[in-house]
Amino acid sequence: MLYTPNNLLYKYIRYRFRRIQIQCNMLYEIEPEEEDEICRNLLKKRA
Repeated sequence: MLYTPNNLLYKYIRYRFRRIQIQCNMLYEIEPEEEDEICRNLLKKRA
C-alpha cells in the first residue's frame, strides 16, 4: 500500500477519531465500516 498524503491523512483522522472517542468516553460499539464511513465523510469535508 502506497503512503500517499491522503492515506496518511486518513490514518491520522482514524487516530484522532479514536482519541476523541476515548476522551469523551464514547466508546460505544461502532462497526469498522461505520468508522470508515465517518472518516471518509471527514475527508470529504476537508477536501
